[in-house]
Amino acid sequence: MADLVANRTFVTDEVLLAADPGNLLQIPDRPRLHLVHACVDQRPTASRHRMTHTHPVWHLVAVTRGRGSFLNGELVVPVKAPFLFLVSPEHPHGFEREPGDTAVYSEITFQYRKQPGPIDSWSGLLGRWTGSSCALPHYTSTASTTVEEIREITRAIVTATYTRHPQLPKLLQGYLAQSLFVVWRDLVADRSGPLEPDKLVQAQRFIEQHSHRPIGLEDVAAHVGWSPKHLGRAFKERFGLSPMSYRRTLSLERAAVLLRTSNHAIKGIASLLGFDDVQYFHRAFRKLHGVPPAQYRRLSMNAPGSHQHSKRSSDSA
Repeated sequence: MADLVANRTFVTDEVLLAADPGNLLQIPDRPRLHLVHACVDQRPTASRHRMTHTHPVWHLVAVTRGRGSFLNGELVVPVKAPFLFLVSPEHPHGFEREPGDTAVYSEITFQYRKQPGPIDSWSGLLGRWTGSSCALPHYTSTASTTVEEIREITRAIVTATYTRHPQLPKLLQGYLAQSLFVVWRDLVADRSGPLEPDKLVQAQRFIEQHSHRPIGLEDVAAHVGWSPKHLGRAFKERFGLSPMSYRRTLSLERAAVLLRTSNHAIKGIASLLGFDDVQYFHRAFRKLHGVPPAQYRRLSMNAPGSHQHSKRSSDSA
């Protein structure tokens, strides 16, 4: 059991398989599933140069406290608890922490025992398991009861494995099935109707695709065919931010990436991301990241192991 960390909140694939060679869950027409690892109340690894990676597993990540940002493909996604990330096999993602991030999460990771060829997404996996149509987002704000329930399931996995419970194979199979059920229940079965989640995801994607342009709530509402008032209310209820707050947060996260990785003048970055008022950009950036843009850039340059760009005359911009 040497792979358990000292605080007993993390178990790895080797420990799970050694303790429970029968740790399996059957999905119709697919190989059996098995747990890869589980962790409770973890903070992401710190990194100033985050990159995405892929692997053939499903991640279920429940953010229970704090806020920060994760990588989903090329997108920097702002995260504020309670929040769920559903990462499908081979989907690019990254959970490293930026300075100032306070997110705390619990995670369950699993995969097929043998790869069946094309691997199901989260939607495909739950669709096969439940025999119903499922359309799941990659990430979403959710109820605090949902993330706490997943946290408790994860803790139960770790505790049962560490204590070598005599019914461990059955317990782990049940815990994995329970985690899938929570996702299906709260993100599929309990939604008010099949159209609303789809429309909200369409609005979210439209904002993400146009976050570098000065779009307004009316533009997003017209894209999905809803009134601005209805969209604003439903979007905030689903994702925890208003549509324009979500757009602004995405833009400020992208600004942080450009400050770390480019020589662009701060005024140019603000303009590129749709901020016509540079002083407003400075205030909004400081509110989200805790420091003004120029200081954020200097801190990134001085971080151990960071790539040193040439001297920027723009830091006082």
